[in-house]
Amino acid sequence: MRNEKGSTIVNIGGFADGRMAFPYYSVDVATRAGVFSFIKAINRELEIEGHATRVTYFCPSPADTEAEKPFHVLWKKIGITIVPVEKVA
Repeated sequence: MRNEKGSTIVNIGGFADGRMAFPYYSVDVATRAGVFSFIKAINRELEIEGHATRVTYFCPSPADTEAEKPFHVLWKKIGITIVPVEKVA
């Protein structure tokens, strides 16, 4: 893929790609931050080597789902916007 012009590798993660310190999820946040930094480093290596391929980290916003409802109060308290499922999709 490195030599394919304009190719992209997409890493799909949860919301908050590790740049936000989410309470009670310290290990998860640290892991996401590590993946985010890893992707930045890989992109710099690809660019230095002259490859057109890039790696992206897709992190959707938290959605208004039954699975995420227990966290809504906490998210709203720390300023995170919860969006309709249709918008995330």
